[in-house]
Amino acid sequence: MRRGIRILLGAVLGLALTIGLLVGVSSAALADSTNSGWIGGVVTTSTGAPAANLVATLYTIDADQRRTTIASSVTRSDGKFWLGYQPVGSYYLLVTDPTGEDAATWWPVPSGPYRPDAFDLTTANIYAQITMTPGLDISGKVTFDGKPVADVWVCAGPDIACPQTDASGAYTVRGIAAGLHQLVADPGEGPYVMTFYPSYTAAWSEVSGPQLIDATTAGQAWDFELAAVPYVGGTVVDEAGAPIAGATVCLHTLCDTTGADGVFRIDVDLPFHYFPSLVITAAGYQDGSLMIGANQHEASVTLIASKPVAPTKVTGTAPSISGKAKVGARLRAKVGGWGPDGVALSYRWYRNGVKISGATKATYRLTWRDWRKKVTVKVTGRLAGYTSLTMVSAATKKVGWR
Repeated sequence: MRRGIRILLGAVLGLALTIGLLVGVSSAALADSTNSGWIGGVVTTSTGAPAANLVATLYTIDADQRRTTIASSVTRSDGKFWLGYQPVGSYYLLVTDPTGEDAATWWPVPSGPYRPDAFDLTTANIYAQITMTPGLDISGKVTFDGKPVADVWVCAGPDIACPQTDASGAYTVRGIAAGLHQLVADPGEGPYVMTFYPSYTAAWSEVSGPQLIDATTAGQAWDFELAAVPYVGGTVVDEAGAPIAGATVCLHTLCDTTGADGVFRIDVDLPFHYFPSLVITAAGYQDGSLMIGANQHEASVTLIASKPVAPTKVTGTAPSISGKAKVGARLRAKVGGWGPDGVALSYRWYRNGVKISGATKATYRLTWRDWRKKVTVKVTGRLAGYTSLTMVSAATKKVGWR
């Protein structure tokens, strides 16, 4: 009897704990049920069998087509999945097969190419039935100048894994849904240009369009021919042919600075016709420029920098006065270096800042009128085509008597 009671009590306690756990989970899940919902469902293969180990991912996609993953789930052996509670709003659901056997599938089925359709996830919740389609495989090679290029990413859209080429340049993209796809070979950083199938073109307006991949076309060779990164390069030199170091060379907003050898190189990620000319600047030289031809993808140019700008002003130093500051003594204006060659100097002497009549030579004899006064001299340099320059000496001490 007691054993029966213990069994009964154990069952009751177990049931109570189970209910408590369920209530706890339910309470946590429904805590924000006024502003949340969930999506779940079952995924089957094209033959109707449950599709296990597929990945169901819930996204948001902004106006710039950037995706943000909200939640993801792996389908069970019976093909079912569940993506928890989410804030109410518009979402996108994608199911992918890591093996590539089935094609990546959006739910609901997109109404047009390239752009999946959103659905509203509300408190009403959603149960989706998703049928996968067999994935198509495409293969080919990526070459440059007829030679294979390894480690190039080949993509057929954002929903499909992008493989890299092997040492022979070969690749295979798996799990492509039948339809139109934009194929691209992306070498990343390096000497080659990202290339839309089948090859690089001179202008973006000429980029190859979307390609039809179906059961018939999938078997063809999808080969890419890469192009070298276009550039403009050359040397900046002066008129004597000597290289100019530290010159800045710009193609629109793309710039390079010359080294000691005067060499520059600018790699270009757009056709040249977007950037019509080079602009060259260097300290002490006039700006230079060079037109670049439209769609000119490889060009080496040599630019001749302009002569240094000639000076436009007379240069000189302040004069000084030699001689004793005594009545009857002769003072002399001593000038330093003045330029350029050919500059003419004129003199004017002052007594306490007032012009001394007739005192316009390089020397001046002190008179009784200068007694107890201070004397200065002003020197002016003039040359045709240049701005004149005037410099004033420091004053003497007060002129004394003999």
